[in-house]
Amino acid sequence: MKRAFAFMMALALVLSLSVNVFAAETGSITIANPTFGVEYAIYKIFDATYKPAVEETGKKGVAYSIDPGTALDPNPVFDLMFEYDEETKTYTNDIFNYNPDSNAVTLKDGIGDDVLFAYLQELVENDSVQPVLPTVTLQPESEEEGEMAEPIVFENLPYGYYLITSSLGALVTVNSNTPDITVVDKNQEPNDVDDLFEKKVQAGVDTEGKPNWVESNSALVGDDVTYKVSFGATNYDGDDLIKYYVIRDEKSSSLWVEFQDIAITVTDKKTGEVHTLDKGFYYCANDAIDTDEWEYIGAGWGTITEGQEPDPNTADWYLIHYTYDAFEIVIPWLDDYTFTGKQNATQGFKLDFDLRKDDNNEVYSESMYGSPAHVEIIYTAAVGPDAVNSNAENKAWLDWVTTDGTYGPEDPEITVTKTYNMAIIKTANDGDAATQKPATRLAGATFEIYQDADCTIPVYVIPTNNPGVYILDDFANDTSGQNRVTSRERYAGYWEDYINGTVDAPNPNGSENPRNDITTLEDGQLIILGLEAGTYYIKETNPPVGYNPLPGVTTITVGPEGGAKTESFPGYVSLPDADGNRQDLPAIVAHTITIINYQGSELPSTGGAGTVKMITIGTIVAIGFAVLLITQKKMTVYQD
Repeated sequence: MKRAFAFMMALALVLSLSVNVFAAETGSITIANPTFGVEYAIYKIFDATYKPAVEETGKKGVAYSIDPGTALDPNPVFDLMFEYDEETKTYTNDIFNYNPDSNAVTLKDGIGDDVLFAYLQELVENDSVQPVLPTVTLQPESEEEGEMAEPIVFENLPYGYYLITSSLGALVTVNSNTPDITVVDKNQEPNDVDDLFEKKVQAGVDTEGKPNWVESNSALVGDDVTYKVSFGATNYDGDDLIKYYVIRDEKSSSLWVEFQDIAITVTDKKTGEVHTLDKGFYYCANDAIDTDEWEYIGAGWGTITEGQEPDPNTADWYLIHYTYDAFEIVIPWLDDYTFTGKQNATQGFKLDFDLRKDDNNEVYSESMYGSPAHVEIIYTAAVGPDAVNSNAENKAWLDWVTTDGTYGPEDPEITVTKTYNMAIIKTANDGDAATQKPATRLAGATFEIYQDADCTIPVYVIPTNNPGVYILDDFANDTSGQNRVTSRERYAGYWEDYINGTVDAPNPNGSENPRNDITTLEDGQLIILGLEAGTYYIKETNPPVGYNPLPGVTTITVGPEGGAKTESFPGYVSLPDADGNRQDLPAIVAHTITIINYQGSELPSTGGAGTVKMITIGTIVAIGFAVLLITQKKMTVYQD
């Protein structure tokens, strides 16, 4: 930052100069860029005499003095500034020299501006020092339509050394100029503490249905995520007029921004007026990705006829695309600008402004928006297949360019979108914990994955180049951009075989429809990449041969609050790149669930060995009962 906040808001110290034979005895002070609802007051510190600049040298003459007043009518400013020393018979002051013979005042050697300004501010804060004119509070003329604040003019001021204060606070500047001068109300700076630069990502909505903006969220591969960049903007940074603002954005390769959806608003914080910047202009500055098709973005252009394209210099903002993963959004803040694009791969644009100047060669405000303002930029990005290897980061920096240089926070604002992985391990019920015998892994188990307990919202997947590893199918995402890589494109051959099925078992849903069925291989495991944090429902549709199907559904929760066991699986090999090289990817960390199948028991059948045994045993038992019955009868007869 070029300058620190000194107190909080603006205080302009100006010099107006006194009479001589060549100039009028009074002049005016104009405050440019005043703020609605702020009270302004003007104080006279010293008298002054003024000699206009000599044409040969360009130098002007200024002399300052202060009248001590009389015993009956003392000057309160003098009494606060100077103390009479009886011993030395002089007037003392730490900042100024005073000559009682001529009432002349000069600044002492070695006094810096910051010391001078702090001293003068403390001086006028004393209740005994009164403004020389009534205070002025600027109010909008219309409550329904916001308008730019018109300059405030203090007229018929005798030449002097004047201090202007605002009710907002106290940043002080000195301006020694001609009798009629213009000063800037410097009570605002960009990115102030009440409206700091922020970047957020949306994570659902709150209880009132409004977007919930956070620093980190989770999403499925193929989902669109929404970002918001916001900051406080002003027309000046201290003395310097702000020409334009820049948002620099760097994203990971797992995000693909939808440039067509960028929405920018500028809200006047005093009037509430909202400016919708709906005319954007896009182009590539990097030859490697340049399509040579510059585009008009936004609805504000209306219908554009080929050969009758509008003037790009009338755009509200510009988008410069540097690489696949870096771009800038440029918002002009002054009017009358000329845009020149594609300077080179590193400086992709140039904005030239017709800066108007007053009689003193000072640039004065031609800002298009009220100050202070709140700027919001909202856009979406699709989560791509690279998100399964690392979190999808998105970084943004804020810059503003003034008539004096470029400034802004050094550190970026960062958001993170996280994806998670799920592993299913299918086993038989033959494991033995006591003997540490592992359960048998089962191949051929088929499942369907859903996002709801009623199994009506499928999780569509496609196979990757690693057997048993699936990734989310992003077929439904229509984010534009010819260089974007989707899951289907990255794993095209595997997806086509999966989606079409085989000759013996074609896909019953047809080749154009997605699928959510997955089947275990010999190792009995499945991995699904690119899931959003949450609970998923697993329905077994085809058990392994010889095993009973599972009733109902099995649930697993993935994510930081999932609670499922997290395991590491061997890394898989990516598809070859343009040079034919493959990349060994890191191990897959997945939330894991083990699903057990129970083997069915064989039932008896007629004519089998089991039946013969049953008949033989039954016959023997029947004979035994018959012998017992006959013997019992004989014994009864004998006893009688």
